[in-house]
Amino acid sequence: MKNYNIQSYLPLFEGFYNSNEDAKIDNDIEMDIDYYLEEHNKKISFDQYNFSDMYKDFAKDNITPIVEKYLIDLELIDLELIESITYENLVSPTEYNFSTDSINCTYNFNTVNKNAIQLYIAKNFKAFKAYINNRYTSYDGFISSYSNDGDKWMLDDDMLTHKHKTGTIFDFILHNEDLRDDYIQEIYESDFYVGNYMTEQ
Repeated sequence: MKNYNIQSYLPLFEGFYNSNEDAKIDNDIEMDIDYYLEEHNKKISFDQYNFSDMYKDFAKDNITPIVEKYLIDLELIDLELIESITYENLVSPTEYNFSTDSINCTYNFNTVNKNAIQLYIAKNFKAFKAYINNRYTSYDGFISSYSNDGDKWMLDDDMLTHKHKTGTIFDFILHNEDLRDDYIQEIYESDFYVGNYMTEQ
């Protein structure tokens, strides 16, 4: 049995700019500011938090394990799609005009997992084609670097070994199983203490 360790991006994650993940962090900080004022009679602001370290730790310790859990034990289709996910790093743009944050990770899976993934796509090929077309069709202001034809994706030998395409395959599966809302709920309910990232008091 062959084992694969493929670096790609983490699915479902929307970045930390005008996103659900961003709203979770902002809400927790607002509550922390209120708590600090009540306990210490001193007002603090958002500027007194280390967002860089906060985002990196939240990405590693909260977001990645949630997605990993979905892919390891996707009960809706009774498949184990991977063995594990290894968090690598959080990549953030200098400006958020044209891109947002991305979590880089390594997917660890074997031949059995790979066959299960390919079978899932084959059984859900109509939805897969629509997903690829919607995501990779160029428009004004966006030039796609990848084909928007799902048939070509299926013919590509690198579909599950490519640095970008692998993450896209897993993103399709999780969206196709309607797990985005579950993910958002778990993000909001996840235990993460922003007070650890206060830099000035």
